[in-house]
Amino acid sequence: MTSSKPSGAKLNGKTILPGLDISKIARIDCGGLALAAKDGGWVVESCQDYPADPARLTENLMVLTELKVGQVARGKKLNETTLLQLKDAKNNEIASITLGERHPKWGHGRYLGFEGETVLVT
Repeated sequence: MTSSKPSGAKLNGKTILPGLDISKIARIDCGGLALAAKDGGWVVESCQDYPADPARLTENLMVLTELKVGQVARGKKLNETTLLQLKDAKNNEIASITLGERHPKWGHGRYLGFEGETVLVT
């Protein structure tokens, strides 16, 4: 007997960036914003090396390690996207995520491109 579940349902609950080691991240590029780890700590390179808040940065990176698919958004196309790239000290990409728009009603949900599907995460 075949399953009546849609094929995208297998993504529900799946971790977006499994095994992400935030200790290896030395640069973050996201839609014109560039943060980098330098000798004096993290800075916002795109704002003349303005010091970044390391606690807040770590908190947000930890969120990425726990980010999971809430649901597959069937038929939803990502209209406005921003590429989030996480890089190591040699500027090699560790991971990237295609960010879409926020959910219009929830405000805290965001659409992402993941494994060829548009998914909603919170």
